[in-house]
Amino acid sequence: MNQEKIGKFIAKRRKEKKLTQEEVAFGICSTATLSRYENGVILPSKSSTIKSMAFFLVTISPGIYFGKSV
Repeated sequence: MNQEKIGKFIAKRRKEKKLTQEEVAFGICSTATLSRYENGVILPSKSSTIKSMAFFLVTISPGIYFGKSV
């Protein structure tokens, strides 16, 4: 999965839950960093990805994050 797709996914989930970037970023990263993730400027670290997926109650396979079939 590339950084643009990950960013769009995070933004979509955040908006579906009617949350602000500040609410999602709290305890995960800065608001500015979350904005960069959502805009596909940077790829979230594995730690940030796991925390944000846990925040949204989403499970992912490690292979999806690294672009491999599992």
